[in-house]
Amino acid sequence: VSAATLMDDMFYEASGLSDENWDLIHESFSTNANWPYQGEGEFSIVDEYNLQEAIELWLSDEELARITYGDISIWNISSLIDNIRDLAREEGIVEGISMVQGDPESYELMATSVHESEILEYNQETELALEDAIATSKAEGIAEGRSEVTNDPASYSLVPLSSYQQELLEMNQTAEDEMAIAVSESRSEGFAEGMSAVTNDPEAYSLVSWSTHEYEVEEAKKEGRKEAEDNFQDLFQNEDSNASAYTPDWFYIPERGWMWTEKKIFPWFYDQNSSNWMYFQSGRESPTFYHYGSKEWITVE
Repeated sequence: VSAATLMDDMFYEASGLSDENWDLIHESFSTNANWPYQGEGEFSIVDEYNLQEAIELWLSDEELARITYGDISIWNISSLIDNIRDLAREEGIVEGISMVQGDPESYELMATSVHESEILEYNQETELALEDAIATSKAEGIAEGRSEVTNDPASYSLVPLSSYQQELLEMNQTAEDEMAIAVSESRSEGFAEGMSAVTNDPEAYSLVSWSTHEYEVEEAKKEGRKEAEDNFQDLFQNEDSNASAYTPDWFYIPERGWMWTEKKIFPWFYDQNSSNWMYFQSGRESPTFYHYGSKEWITVE
């Protein structure tokens, strides 16, 4: 008996036990803590663990139920009822929670996930709207700033490009004018310097002064006349004293250049181009000369 752990219903439907035998049984079995009975006049306590069993026993064997649990009217189930109520309340709470969670809108509620999703969406929309507002304001600010600077560039240490280009053009023009003046002045100075260099030393530039030229021409004339007189004095004695000069003194023929003669020397001519003498033969259709240098007759057309 001491090893028994489950002693409920040991005497189920044992309605033939006398009170004396019951007391003996109770005295013997009550040494086990698992014995559910209290002795004579005492019954098993009905609680949440055996309530269903007690009710079923009452319905099937009312007499045994009376013996085991006492009359149903004395079953002390107030604590059980409280427990049942607590259980029912908890079940109701669970059911109420489920109902509200299943249809939160009927209770003017909404799921946290939906709430968070809509808040997130709202925040995103707000952020987008804010970004749009910022972008719009920034664009307006940029336009306003550009307008402010372009309308008054001097306040921002700037100048209009057109003004800069005009000033640059004027500066370039001024520079070009100054350069042209400088070039002209330098050229004039160089021209004067060049003229001075040539006139002061014409021989260095294969030139002679006009005065030198005239002087040397006169000297050549004198020398030519003297040479003619010296070299052809004997020829003058053989010529007709009544002959006339072709052209007295120096004259210029395009085909020959400068030539010289005079009445006393004609018909001999001095040819400056070859620095030699020529003899004029009269009676020809075109002027014909005998050149003493080349030993040839030449005709001047």
